[in-house]
Order: sequence, then C-alpha cells, then structure tokens
Amino acid sequence: MLKTLGLFAMLGTAAMAAKTTEDAKAGTAIAGLAAGQKEELNKAIGEYIKNNPKVVVESLQAFTEQQQKEALKKVQDSITSSKDQLSDSKNAIVMGKADAAVKLVLFVDPNCPHCRLFELALGDIEKELPGKDKLGILVRQWPILGQNSEIVSAGLVAASTQDPAKFTVLSEKVLKSEKSMDNALFMSLAKEAGYDVTKLEAATKSEAVQNQLKNTKELAGKIGLEATPTVILSDKNGARLVQVGDKEGLKKLLVDAIKAS
Repeated sequence: MLKTLGLFAMLGTAAMAAKTTEDAKAGTAIAGLAAGQKEELNKAIGEYIKNNPKVVVESLQAFTEQQQKEALKKVQDSITSSKDQLSDSKNAIVMGKADAAVKLVLFVDPNCPHCRLFELALGDIEKELPGKDKLGILVRQWPILGQNSEIVSAGLVAASTQDPAKFTVLSEKVLKSEKSMDNALFMSLAKEAGYDVTKLEAATKSEAVQNQLKNTKELAGKIGLEATPTVILSDKNGARLVQVGDKEGLKKLLVDAIKAS
C-alpha cells in the first residue's frame, strides 16, 4: 500500500489519490516517517519502479486519458450551451442555405493543411449529397497560425461578401494550393478568380469583416477550442463536436443527420 502511494507521489498524482479519506490518512503517515524510514521507503519506491516499468506507463496513460475525457466533456458542454451563436450565419462564410435544418460549423485556419484537406473532402461530398438543400456549411475563419493567416482570413471573409460565384473559384484555389498562404499569394489568386484586388484589399479592413473574425475568436475561446479544424454539427438534437476518421464516415454522418431532420 505504501509503495503504491509512494509511486503516485513520484508520478505527481498524489493529489488525485488523496481524494479519499483512507489515502489522506496514508499520506499523513508517510509525512510522519523518520529520516531512516523515509530513506528505506524511497529505496523501495525506486526498486518498485525499476521492476515494474509497465505500471508506471499504465498509470500515466490512465491519468492522461482521464484528463482528456474531462477536457472533452467541458468543451462539449460549452458547445451545447453555445448552439445559437454557432448557428449564427451572420458571423460565418455560408455555403448552402443559411437557415438549413442541419448546419456543419467549421473553425479553420487558411494555412492549416488538415483544414484544406477536410474542406476539399467536404466539397466533394456536398456535390453528391442526397438532400443537400437541408445542409448549411458555416465556415468560421479562425486564424491561429500567425499574421499571414490573419490577413488571408480577412481576405476570404471579404471576398465571400463581394461575389459568391467568384468566391467558390477563389476558395478552391486557396484550398488546392500546396504553398503557405500570405497576402501576396492570396491576392494573386483572387485576381485570377476575377476580383478587383484593390477593392478587395480595402474590404479586408472593414468593420464588418474584422467584427466577424473577432466574433469567431471570442466564441472559440469561450468554448475552449484549441486546434483547427474543429467541426461541429448543429441540428434539432443540439450541437455537438464531430470527430470523423475518413471521408466515408463524414458522408454517413451528414446523410444520417439530413434524414433525421
């Protein structure tokens, strides 16, 4: 018993073990040991760790998994209470119907490679999705990868409000690019898509564009998001975090949600 408690202490998890009255008493007993007894106990702990490395690894893994579960639950609870804000089409780039029964909300950074791949896969799915008129995709630009991402995010938001047809072309160019996106490259792609880049650059600094980016940043902070892409499904059953491993899994999720709407 003392060896086990000592191991928890060595791993920095004694606080968790001391939640019970029994362990708290044991902790007090350890603190009251004489110097010689403590030396003997420390030696025993060292021998235990040396002879049972698997126990150490399993203890750390169990503790980490518990932390992850608690963090995920906290995020999900925040998502549930923030459904109306998440479904607010005025603070997102809208693909499809803004008032659709099923909404897929994406928090993305234009320089996040996983975001680009996810959005391209989603675009392919959306083209052939049964009942896609019931699906609205709300893209929230959340630039977390530096200044270039901030500038390009503002450009994307501004471009989406100027010309939806041209924006589809521009968005695809950005997503298919294998280069890190900065203002020069973005404006070059915007020009190829048919935008007046002078007007577009001026629009990136507008209050409406900056407010949308600010709203997304504040909402992500409120929910407790940490990475991109973050994907949230909102329907009649509420809002929930989506974790899909592949394209087929995402398609099934959307088909099922649309059928149930």
